[in-house]
Amino acid sequence: MGVWHIRRIISAVLAVCLVLSLVILQNAFADEEPVIVISETETFKGGKAEVTVSLKNNPGVAAVMLDVCFDSDLLLEEIVYNSEQFGGYTYTPDDYESPVTLSWMSLSNVSGDVLFATIKFSALSGAAAGDHIISAEYLEGNIYNVDESNISFSVTNGKITVSECNHINTTVYPAALSTCSAQGHAEYTKCNDCGAILAGSDELLPIDPENHTESDWIIDKSPSIYESGSKHKECTACGKVLENEVIPDTHVPGDVDADGELTNQDLILMFQYLSGWDVSPNIAAIDVDNDGEHTNQDLILLFQKLSGWNVEIF
Repeated sequence: MGVWHIRRIISAVLAVCLVLSLVILQNAFADEEPVIVISETETFKGGKAEVTVSLKNNPGVAAVMLDVCFDSDLLLEEIVYNSEQFGGYTYTPDDYESPVTLSWMSLSNVSGDVLFATIKFSALSGAAAGDHIISAEYLEGNIYNVDESNISFSVTNGKITVSECNHINTTVYPAALSTCSAQGHAEYTKCNDCGAILAGSDELLPIDPENHTESDWIIDKSPSIYESGSKHKECTACGKVLENEVIPDTHVPGDVDADGELTNQDLILMFQYLSGWDVSPNIAAIDVDNDGEHTNQDLILLFQKLSGWNVEIF
């Protein structure tokens, strides 16, 4: 074999080595490429799910503004930034419709593989089964470092895989009667995860204007010795008065000395009064026969009562 052939073989080998080296270097650099990575997770119809937005191979950024896109079968409920590593200013949009903007800026760089934010979703009960892509995009110049140099990131989309709910976590709601202020419902069983009604019906029934919740007695006027009082019950929900009742006065018939008891002292005081003595009896208690007059007949009737006779006094 001539020298010329040897040189050609060596050149070919060197060329192959050079190509292999370039491929290896290219893969190595590709492994170090900054990437925005959105995680993947699973849930069921009506269930909740969280995806994370992370920065991988991050050389150092001081500002990030990107739009996260998702389909209408997903409802975005909350955005939680990683405030421990991403201090400074964060923006939470008022409108959670897709695309939703995540924005952060600071006076110093954050570098390395870091969690940027967690996004919380719920899948609608009527969501299609299958994969629901969560993607992100940003305009050039919306990710930069403290030197205001743009940093380019590729994006790895995430997804939420939605499946049918297995309805293993349920609650039975007993039937509730409608009242004057609240609508009732029949008994029904509801899935706590997806919200589906599995048995019965949660349809609200009409208001029942006659079904009230009765209060305890409410005193309107307290009774006195010779004057009755009043009380009522009302509906605790609508305030309608349901019942009225008179509270009898508290006087003791024949209690001439007004000490709350019926004793011989009442008889003596009545006798003194009717005899013209200068005494001050409870005048309203003297008319024990309820004839509208103060006479000896009242004295006799009170004597009989105190003696145990079966008579009625007033």
